[in-house]
Amino acid sequence: MMCDPHDPSHCLQLFDKLSEYIDGEMDEAERRAIEAHIAQCVACSGCLQSLKRTIALCKRAGRQAVPAVFSEKLQTMIQHIQSAH
Repeated sequence: MMCDPHDPSHCLQLFDKLSEYIDGEMDEAERRAIEAHIAQCVACSGCLQSLKRTIALCKRAGRQAVPAVFSEKLQTMIQHIQSAH
């Protein structure tokens, strides 16, 4: 996957597979192709590092209770959507 600044399609394809890459859920050839692209593409490398930091932060944060106000608003929105259909 070469990074062509005029054609971001390779970067978009990579972005769709970053979670699989981080979780080790892809074959060796695909993993190597992603690593080759990341080694050459600053934007994708930054995106990968950002995603890894986000995952680490979420793991450290643990489970948090959803604020009641948010839960109530969400329930109201769901009911509104369901009644519209």
